[in-house]
Amino acid sequence: MRWTRVTVYTTVDGTEDELGNPVENVEELYNGRARISPWTDESVQANGREVTKNEMQFAVPCDYEKLKNAKVLENNCKAFDITEVTELAPRWTLITAKRYNT
Repeated sequence: MRWTRVTVYTTVDGTEDELGNPVENVEELYNGRARISPWTDESVQANGREVTKNEMQFAVPCDYEKLKNAKVLENNCKAFDITEVTELAPRWTLITAKRYNT
């Protein structure tokens, strides 16, 4: 496992624009170091899914309660959609994130 810098965001309800559409504001939950956690054969088989280079796991040294509503993770100027947030009490939180290339 190696250390990398990540920023974790969530969306919060904001105001409305001129047309009355809801506007979501982005709030930063965590900015700091995290460990990229590699997939093992057992975890791939247990989850029953294919793992590609676009899906990654990040072990973040932050409390689960702070990150449980996370939506987006940014790493190396790339944004990942968070698919799962897992509590690894008492100190770590495991974030599974996927990037969709266009």
